[in-house]
Amino acid sequence: MARIDEVRERYESITEQLYQNKETFAEYLKFAGRFFKMPTAQTMTMFATNPKATMVADYDTWQRFGRQVQRGTNSIAVLDGSGLKHYFDISQTAGGRPPYQWTLDKQTAQEFIALWQFTISYLRDEKGLHNLIWAYSPDMIHLNSRDAYLEYWPGDEWVDILGLDAYDRNGADYDHKGLQMIRLMKNIAYTKNKPLALTETGLENNNPEESNYYNKKWWTSMLYKIIENEPVSFVLLWRNGDFPTNGGHYFSAFRGCYSEKDFMDFSRKDQILFEDDLPDMYKPLK
Repeated sequence: MARIDEVRERYESITEQLYQNKETFAEYLKFAGRFFKMPTAQTMTMFATNPKATMVADYDTWQRFGRQVQRGTNSIAVLDGSGLKHYFDISQTAGGRPPYQWTLDKQTAQEFIALWQFTISYLRDEKGLHNLIWAYSPDMIHLNSRDAYLEYWPGDEWVDILGLDAYDRNGADYDHKGLQMIRLMKNIAYTKNKPLALTETGLENNNPEESNYYNKKWWTSMLYKIIENEPVSFVLLWRNGDFPTNGGHYFSAFRGCYSEKDFMDFSRKDQILFEDDLPDMYKPLK
């Protein structure tokens, strides 16, 4: 059977599966969200071929980003007009620093900025919402310079807070890289006269049954270390959830977690304020 016929058959098969199986359809929707700019027929075929794919590009695009497609790798073939287009997932490549998903398309930065500005204009000017704070928050894992941090900057007038997504998933350089990025943000914040915050962070899978990375003193030895002497206006921890459906997915402390005691030590530090420590800032003025 010719490969194009195999791809057509795979597309027809996954179409039927998605129509008949709600769970498979839900999994596909999560998958397709990673590839929102691609045609549905192609993402369906990709899902049928490699449901674990996270970032795909053709051979030449990976070359431009300094990554080499590994020998003997089978492409993820999808229908493209009357022929086929061949993609490779990032897991099938090796080489340079992984790019942002969006930077695989040169127009995406401009599109992101336009969408950001449109969203604020619509909600603020059309709908009259003036109680929203807009935080610009790139993911720390992709950053190594001021230019990288500001790659999608929509303009000073469109941002209230400089933020950072910084999750500790395996203890790999969280404290050093986190402190480095906070100091970089501090420099940018001073020049733009804006506050900075750690807008998303946490110790992923803070549960001894689920995690291979144990740091019982994460709160005092990691998180506190990168904010202790820096002008961080607030820290927002990601949620604890997916229990019992997926066995739990934790980013913060909870009773019985292996870092519970250290979290309590962290909470008692003079520089740490929790929401219930704050005054009633939203009490109506007389």
